Amino acid sequence: MNWQKVGPHRDAFIWVRELRPGWWVAAVTPQAPEDTPALASPPEEMVLPEGYASQAAAVEAAKNHLDRKHGRRIRRRESPAREERIERASAADEKRHFARVSVSLPVVGRAPQFRGVALRGMVRSAGAGGMMVELPVEVVPGSTLRVFLQTERGPLEMEGKVVWTAAAEGATRHGLTFRKPEGLNFIEDLVAGKIS
Repeated sequence: MNWQKVGPHRDAFIWVRELRPGWWVAAVTPQAPEDTPALASPPEEMVLPEGYASQAAAVEAAKNHLDRKHGRRIRRRESPAREERIERASAADEKRHFARVSVSLPVVGRAPQFRGVALRGMVRSAGAGGMMVELPVEVVPGSTLRVFLQTERGPLEMEGKVVWTAAAEGATRHGLTFRKPEGLNFIEDLVAGKIS
């Protein structure tokens, strides 16, 4: 089933898609001006990281996400003395600076809270600024995570900071940011196994 555009909520559109029976995902995109061509599907970075058991649950989760985002905007307006500082911080948190691309690479991770344990998982998306890694356990946000990606040319070692986690079916998703952004061709070289 392709993406379905459910309709507007707050200042955005909600999309849902059934990846497999009983496993739905949701996405939210800003409402575009009327003269902008309509999207056929939402960009990957706007897909919510969790999965849901039904279409209704996916729609409800997207509405809750938009309600929380709307609530943050209202709170910022209500405290004008701190508005500029909060708005700058919020913009940095809400805006993804680097596009991410879907990948599927085996990975072994090491984290301080799991000393001596090899955490085997998968990298599901990556970009110049970070990646999304699925692991069987939850690494505490703020921790440093060292990962060894299994590329065509052998293991590639990288390190980043865990900035968010989300439960997924049989795993925990981790948003990982690199200490220093990679080059523009990072993803292409990573998938092609050109990075050594």
